[in-house]
Amino acid sequence: MASNKDEAVRILDTHERAIDDLHRNLAATPGVDKARLQQAADKYKAAHKQFRDDALGFMN
Repeated sequence: MASNKDEAVRILDTHERAIDDLHRNLAATPGVDKARLQQAADKYKAAHKQFRDDALGFMN
């Protein structure tokens, strides 16, 4: 049986993959400003990483 921390890691990892999938889908859209999209994706990924680190840091 998975621990609460293992479950949290699984959920956070799934969310991270969803961010990557969304970025790829948006990048494939004609007319998208890829530079702005990359900046937004980098910002969102950095925020997600910080949240992940903080959330898992609170768990024993």
